[in-house]
Amino acid sequence: RSTAAGGHWTLLPGSWQNRPLYAVTFVDPDHGFAAGGTPEKYDGSDVVEATDDGGRTWQVRWSTPFDAGYGGGGGSDNEIVRLAFVDPQHGYALSGGCVDGQNGPCGGNLYVTSDAGHTWRLTGRPGLAVAATSADVYLTGTPQRDGLSLAVSVDSGEHWTLHTAATQVS
Repeated sequence: RSTAAGGHWTLLPGSWQNRPLYAVTFVDPDHGFAAGGTPEKYDGSDVVEATDDGGRTWQVRWSTPFDAGYGGGGGSDNEIVRLAFVDPQHGYALSGGCVDGQNGPCGGNLYVTSDAGHTWRLTGRPGLAVAATSADVYLTGTPQRDGLSLAVSVDSGEHWTLHTAATQVS
């Protein structure tokens, strides 16, 4: 944690999770979320933790099954790699897509929560990055794989307006 714009850091107590954490976001100095898991190729698992005391303590809000000896074990989606919360109750998470290479990157699955991360709903929308401000949600993808470069929702992810990538305009 830094209170000096990244000039100095204080190490916080570590997570008890035996899964890697890939994303962290705070909506104010006290309320934050961290997420991660294991890739689908290892049977996939997801975990979301939350803090309401500035990161001094963390609680698991949501977790899919995990078998430490054999990977995920739950047959879940890929690990969560991106988080965007607009307040302590409402947020978005993106799972990891395929890996970079000949066919990558490709988007992961977008999830939404309205109960502080206790439950998540799959939106059916793929993406590579997500940003949110109030009910406005911005989701990027890759035109070659996901058919969009930017999707915008003004109703918390219920409906989307797709924007054509400039590279697709002849």
